[in-house]
Amino acid sequence: MRKPEKVEGKNLVNTFNTLKKDKTFIKLRLPGKDYECLTIITNVFADKKKSVFMIDSPKDFQSEFGDLNEIKMHFEFTGKDNLSYSFRTSGGEIHRDEIKVKLPDFINREQRRKDFRLDVPPGTRLHVKINSKLHKMTVLNVSLGGTLVALIGTLHESEYKQFFKIGDSFEDIELLFPMDGKSFKSKIKKATIVRVVKGSFKPKNCCGLQFVAIDKNEEKALTKFIYKYQQQFLRKRIRLNL
Repeated sequence: MRKPEKVEGKNLVNTFNTLKKDKTFIKLRLPGKDYECLTIITNVFADKKKSVFMIDSPKDFQSEFGDLNEIKMHFEFTGKDNLSYSFRTSGGEIHRDEIKVKLPDFINREQRRKDFRLDVPPGTRLHVKINSKLHKMTVLNVSLGGTLVALIGTLHESEYKQFFKIGDSFEDIELLFPMDGKSFKSKIKKATIVRVVKGSFKPKNCCGLQFVAIDKNEEKALTKFIYKYQQQFLRKRIRLNL
């Protein structure tokens, strides 16, 4: 596996300004804490006096974590080149609805393509037949490359017994997204379990699915839906007109 490239100096500042201009979603994660969310960069200041950037403050962030001076932050985003970028920094200050964070020394650019995962509307479901029986799963997030799902009901003792394992495959899957009082459907020909998620805050049968076969028209429709939902998500979160 190739080592990540480092984005530094003027290229780093230019990258942050582009993220701000394009209102690109970035994922914020706090190492050591079961917390992650989506946000955007709202401003960038890079001169001799200070090198910081501002992000839209997630709801109740300060009340949940208190003093941000020593808090460690990990950020991820997907660039226009569809490559995965990440960086780490620490410390922050709350300013009204924004958080001021120190610019990192560099950004890691992975030489592999990655689909950005987006949280989905509440009530999003995945339907699949297992042993000729229809089963419903809760969809936790989705991208063009796959989805994170959790089994709900139907399988006996699903809360206590692990049913899924890496390598299992499902065919003729249907994703149902509630939106604007309607339901958007997307059909996936085949998906394979690539990871089983374990943790105290995750359901017992929670797994990551990779889409290995999807019709081109279905993929285009899913792309359009994800983009549309991103816009609505952003409007509701920060009241911006995109």
